[in-house]
Formats: sequence, C-alpha cells, structure tokens
Amino acid sequence: MEFIFSFDQLLKRVEERTRIGTILILSPDLKPDKNKKKWRYFGLASGLIVLYSVLLLLYIGSWLYLVLVNVQLTEIFAIVLTLLISFLPIMVILLLFIRYTFRLYPYSYNGIYSLTYPIISEEFQIWIFETQHSRKTVEEYIIPYLRGEIEKKNENPILTFVRKLLPSFMTYSKTVRLKQLEQVIYGYLIDADSPKDPLTFPPRKSRGRY
Repeated sequence: MEFIFSFDQLLKRVEERTRIGTILILSPDLKPDKNKKKWRYFGLASGLIVLYSVLLLLYIGSWLYLVLVNVQLTEIFAIVLTLLISFLPIMVILLLFIRYTFRLYPYSYNGIYSLTYPIISEEFQIWIFETQHSRKTVEEYIIPYLRGEIEKKNENPILTFVRKLLPSFMTYSKTVRLKQLEQVIYGYLIDADSPKDPLTFPPRKSRGRY
C-alpha cells in the first residue's frame, strides 16, 4: 500500500537522523558555532588518544605487564588484564567526548533518548504534513504496522538486561527508535482530539538549528 511505502520512508529518515554517527560526527542539526566546538572536542580527544597510544606502546604496556607478572599471575591472564586496563583510559576519553558533544544539543539532559525524541517527533510531523494522512489511517493502519515492526525486532530478555547496564548511546537500537516513534504517534493522536488542527505543521526546517 502507498501509505506503508511512505511510512517506510519516514522510518529511513528517522534512522538516518538518529544514528550515533550522524549525531556525533556529521551533526547536521548543530549550528555552525556549536559544530566548531564539537570539532574542537574531537581534536582534543583524538590528540589525547594518539599521545596515550604512543606512551602505551613505548612504556605503559610493558611496565603494566611486568607488574602483573610480578604479582604471580599466569602469562596469558597477565596479557589479557594488561590489554583491558590499557584500554580503559581510551574508553574514558571517548565517553567524555560523547558526553560533551551531547551537551551541545538542547535536549540531551537524559542522554541519547531525550536527544533523539524531538528529532523523531519533527520527522513525524513533517511526514503527516506532507502526506496529509487522516487520523483514521494512522489509527487503523500505521499503528498496527508499527507494532508489527516492533514485535519483529523484540530482543532476547538477556540482551535487554545487558543493555540496561550499558550507557544509553551504546544501547540505542532500531527497536528503541520504533518505540519512540510509537510514543510520538500516540501524542499526535491525543493532540488530534484538541480543537487545534493536527495537520497544520510547518514545512521542513533547515538544518543547523540547535
């Protein structure tokens, strides 16, 4: 059906705009001044990682390995533990870069979820404005179709538990995007009950607005 095809196009736009790489690197929604600040963060993080990597190869790695061997650890265990400990500073630098880049966006107070929600909401509003689908179409066709997509991508309970232990940006999956879109649609249906016309959304805005 035509509305399913157009809805799939919406899903593709949502996925493209909410990818971690899009938000952190391409950043089309950031204003030029904030984008420059992001690249300064990126340059600082890259410089620190390169400097640490050189020191790791020349001094830190061998010193740490000798320390672990001297506390009577087996050679294999000492190597594995050396690698794990050695990469911790790199992970800290990356996490700080991600954290400060997220803060450049106005809706990042709750991590990736609060950052992507307004983006998804905007894309849905634009889609409704452009397609002029009725509330009945959304209720009877779009929502069941979306629920079916979510059911297809339901994850193993063990993976769901593991995701709760990791930072939000590492657990932001396609399923989460679909569930956020579902919340946006229910919000739209609630607004449709108000006297305001739900189909009078503004046209697509230019990028670089945050």
